[in-house]
Amino acid sequence: MARVARWVISVVASVLLTCGLAHAGDVPGISNIRFRSFGTTEGLPQATARAFAQDTTGFLWIGTQDGLARFDGYGFKAYRHDRSDVWSLSDNHITALVADDDGGLWVGTLGGGLNHYDPDLDRFKAYRANPAHPGAGALASNNIAALLLDRDKRLWVASTGGQLQWIDRASGVVRDSALGERRPLRMVRSMIQLRDGSLLLGSLDGVWQFDTSGSTLHEWRAASGGSLDVYALVQAPDGDVWVGSAEAGLYHFGPDGVERAHYCNAPNGDPATTLHDDSVRALLFDQAGSLWIAGNAHGLARMDTASGRFSRFEHVAGRAGSIPANRLYSLFQDRDGVLIVGSWINGFCINDPRSRAFTQIEPVTGDPRTLPARPVLSVFVDTDSTLWMGIIEGGGLVHFDLGGGVIARYMHDSADADSLSSNFVQTVRRTRDGSLWVGTGAGLNRMRADG
Repeated sequence: MARVARWVISVVASVLLTCGLAHAGDVPGISNIRFRSFGTTEGLPQATARAFAQDTTGFLWIGTQDGLARFDGYGFKAYRHDRSDVWSLSDNHITALVADDDGGLWVGTLGGGLNHYDPDLDRFKAYRANPAHPGAGALASNNIAALLLDRDKRLWVASTGGQLQWIDRASGVVRDSALGERRPLRMVRSMIQLRDGSLLLGSLDGVWQFDTSGSTLHEWRAASGGSLDVYALVQAPDGDVWVGSAEAGLYHFGPDGVERAHYCNAPNGDPATTLHDDSVRALLFDQAGSLWIAGNAHGLARMDTASGRFSRFEHVAGRAGSIPANRLYSLFQDRDGVLIVGSWINGFCINDPRSRAFTQIEPVTGDPRTLPARPVLSVFVDTDSTLWMGIIEGGGLVHFDLGGGVIARYMHDSADADSLSSNFVQTVRRTRDGSLWVGTGAGLNRMRADG
């Protein structure tokens, strides 16, 4: 044990050092990501944030199971179905949203078909199925599963009717693709457009590539040879495709449709190198190139795809700045780079990357690498960028490395005259001779540079 000399004094000043910190490692309890949550208390019409879109004026639209909400950063305006108003939203359960470059918004619903919102008139026009005359310029089903506005400004509509359709925006007519009715098209949950212009569809029955100029579907299969049950698709900046499955983890495909890697959760594995949740519900590449992964039960993860390392973000009851729930469903990034995370049971949260200049260090119960207690009264940054922290509620003095966690902890020991004089540490400083001075509730302590 390092020898600590003591001098009892009557008053010790309390000092809090604010400093810039190095990039945090993979130690639990260290994060520079903080979230601000919004739910029904703040005015969201219902707690499930299924879909997001941002219109040309900057409003954020949120689709819930009981209405559509427009958010201006301060408050919400809710839109719901009104039987007495033919221009109201056709159904309250929103399943998909796409912002149009004309300032409007396309809204897919669970049972009311497709809606187009006109911002000038503040009203909706509904597109519905026609069971009496199927195929006559009508939707295949009123249950809309996914929407995509492609680079040619065609709005693609996937529904439970088993057909892929698109809207001729000039005439407002619903047109069928050349694929006709097919089993893999019954439950398409995600659609993206690849660099070559083809569409990639993620469905209950696999990953399917569709050349819009033809009538063929080509399936992308896992290396095991099986079809995938897919919730999420995203194309990386390098052109590769990442696939989030219902229960089998995360897949990495090349642009040629060949699997390159498969990531699964290992319950006893290193959290930094294993996927947090095998039930993936949404994927997003942010402007910095990080892959965000929303799980169905275990919260949010950020992946560095170059190294294969993960950082996890979970809901912690009572902890300000954590995500609102661990059951997540949707991800979105607005034009300013703000990350938006939708939960199934408790609204949504946002994180502005500009706030990541601040690093938070908190205790994690049962993990000796993390802080032993929350109240930290004094912080000193040493020359090697490690931290010395004085904890005021029985925590003593902690020597801490952002990359590895607790290096050492110094506590009072009544049987050791060379131990810290008290576990109530109020201030920490190092002098030119290399000595570390520690002020406690029971006096001043000195740790020499040579220990």
